[in-house]
Amino acid sequence: MILVKLDRLDAVINNYLLPIALSFLSLFDLFVYFELLKIENLLNVFYLHLIVAVIILLLEGLIFGKILYAHRTRERKWRKLINDAKNPNSIIRLNALTKICELLSLNVHTITRFFIHNGTVTVFLLSLNTADVAIQCKALIGLQSIAICTKRYAQHIVDAGGAAKLIKMLQSNSSQVCEYTLSLLNILTKCEFKFCDECISNNIFSKLMKFATPEAWLEHARITAKFVSDFCKYSNSPFNDKTMVQLTPLIEKLREYSNKEVKDEVLSALSYMAKNGNDPAKIVPKRVN
Repeated sequence: MILVKLDRLDAVINNYLLPIALSFLSLFDLFVYFELLKIENLLNVFYLHLIVAVIILLLEGLIFGKILYAHRTRERKWRKLINDAKNPNSIIRLNALTKICELLSLNVHTITRFFIHNGTVTVFLLSLNTADVAIQCKALIGLQSIAICTKRYAQHIVDAGGAAKLIKMLQSNSSQVCEYTLSLLNILTKCEFKFCDECISNNIFSKLMKFATPEAWLEHARITAKFVSDFCKYSNSPFNDKTMVQLTPLIEKLREYSNKEVKDEVLSALSYMAKNGNDPAKIVPKRVN
């Protein structure tokens, strides 16, 4: 909040007060030029301009100093949050993760870039190793906030080994953890080739099977079908035999789900596969209702 208030104060002064002051000063110059143009008044006008210039410089210096101080203070608080997020005490850790997630949810690139460059992605991924479901959920929410900003930010998660950890999280007994994980995997498909390769090497499709059964929750099945569709969309090349062995049973399972949205995503996946060079007739010979 300090940042927002100071930025607004700076904008008000620079965009409104100073232009108004300079405008009045210019009008005063015109008045002096036409009405008081005498040699003995020129020195007074010069001194007036010098005083106004000094006041403007002092005002701008004060604003800059306040913003710089607030910036340094804010960064110290953020670094403390990152350190607290590594604390073995679960309460301190959860509170720190919650505050970091709140900051990331603002979707301000300056804030997101700061946390990425200070190792927050690694902190979030390490938090997934805990047994505390609340901490795991907060870590997944934080990773979603990072991944959703830009493809470059999402790539940081993949580069940090996030794909393997997230695929492992699909085995969690918590439905909420699974839902957050599926949503994050969907977002990460924008990383395209490297992420797709990581998914295949970690046998993601076999781990998604439990979300594709008719008994699975609708939201889980819907997100799984969306992931398969996006995976096929961003692959941009024919799948090899190893991938097909994993993917085909999952598509068959999703076809059995009664929801129309799930079936539509399956059709989209088959369409993308055909576009990329695979033959859908060899994969799913039966018609999708």
